[in-house]
Amino acid sequence: MPVPKLELDSTLATVKASLTSLHCSPDGDWVVCGSLSTEIFFVKTDGSSNVESIPNRGIVVSWSPDGKYIASAIDERLVISDATSGKMLHRYECHRNAVLGLAFSSRGSRFASCGKHELFLHETSEPTTRTMQTPGSAINRRVKFIWDDALLMMVNSSGKIGFWDNDSGAMVDERDAHEGDIRCLAVSPDGRKAVTCGLDKKVKVWAVGDLSLREPLSIYTSPMEFESVDFCTCGNRILCGGHESVTQIDLTSGDRCIREIEGTRTGFLVKPLPDGKHFVTAGSDCVIRLWKL
Repeated sequence: MPVPKLELDSTLATVKASLTSLHCSPDGDWVVCGSLSTEIFFVKTDGSSNVESIPNRGIVVSWSPDGKYIASAIDERLVISDATSGKMLHRYECHRNAVLGLAFSSRGSRFASCGKHELFLHETSEPTTRTMQTPGSAINRRVKFIWDDALLMMVNSSGKIGFWDNDSGAMVDERDAHEGDIRCLAVSPDGRKAVTCGLDKKVKVWAVGDLSLREPLSIYTSPMEFESVDFCTCGNRILCGGHESVTQIDLTSGDRCIREIEGTRTGFLVKPLPDGKHFVTAGSDCVIRLWKL
């Protein structure tokens, strides 16, 4: 069965700042974007062009799976906010360098943040932080929870994947994954697979249920570097955002569909919606678009 074509549904909003991160609410009714202007934009996905914003709140953002919290960061300043009212709840005074990655646990009770030389685990209900042990001098790019929130998985600029125990804070495994900087990381809906993309123009799929499996399940070579990656809700396809294009890859057949968006001069961020039928893109062209899968 061929990979479905990617069809542009509508332009949800055009905002006044380059967009640097993208997430969606658990019900899929809203998307939230961080921006270079540090303004967080909330946009309705129903095509109503309803846009709300909070100034000076974040370049990097993440929405908790229970829908209650928004984590956001401007450089090293990290906060947690109420997702309904936008009220800031806590500040976390721990990072010395810019926060580059944010991720919530599956139940939303914890979230992790990473940046250069740094990885932290936080409680969402109070400003409590655990420092995770991070060797080396790499820039830590992205982080995710795995193993029913027992471990953290993180990728860095040295092409390595690391795993941390959330109880002890210790690294339990590290492996070479890419030749150079890893820019993207996503975990499948069932938590059994992860996908990474690097500046080596390779997309690699990993089994994370068993850390003894050292080699990737599959490797896809791309003509471009990707800015973001995520699994579709079905779990057997991934979406990759690249320069002026979006690529969908079927992990079973290896087939792919590339949709170019000429003239945008942007690297696209991608985020599937929970309905399994749509996804959203955002980028430095300041435009948030809704697509059909």
